[in-house]
Amino acid sequence: MIYIIELVVQKQHRSSQVLKGIPSILVQDGQLNTKELAKNHIELEQLRSLLRAQNCFSLKEAKYVILETSGEVSVMKNEEVNSTLAVLLIDEGRVEVKALESIGKTEEWLLEEIRKKGYEKPTDLVYAEWSKKKGLYIVPYSKEINVQLRIDG
Repeated sequence: MIYIIELVVQKQHRSSQVLKGIPSILVQDGQLNTKELAKNHIELEQLRSLLRAQNCFSLKEAKYVILETSGEVSVMKNEEVNSTLAVLLIDEGRVEVKALESIGKTEEWLLEEIRKKGYEKPTDLVYAEWSKKKGLYIVPYSKEINVQLRIDG
C-alpha cells in the first residue's frame, strides 16, 4: 500500500502536496502570519515555545519561521537582532496580567506605552512582548500578512 502511494506521489505533483502537505510560513520577513497560525492551530504561546527551542527568544528576532511538513520548525533570525529573553504581555488582544506583575509593571503602564506607540487599546494588538534590553515590541492586527509566500511547489 505504501509503495503504491509513493508511486502516485512521485508521478503526480498535486497528489504529493495533498498527501505530504506543504510548509507553512508563520513569520514572513519579520511579519506575523496569523492566518497560517490559525490554519495550523498554533497559538502564540506555542509559537514562542517553538522559537525558544530554536534559540530564538523573542518574536522580534525571527525573520522567517516555517512550519515544515514534518512538524518541525525552521527559523531564520534577523541578523541585526541580538538574543534577549522577552516576556509576553499581550496575546491576541488579551493582557497577560501575571506576566506584567512578574516584571513589576501594571496595566496602566502597558496602556500608556501602547498609546505612545500610536495604538488605542490592547485589542488592537495581536502580540506585544517586553524585554529589559529592547523594551516593548508590538505587532498590531494591521501588520498581518495578506499575501502568502510559497516556498515549495
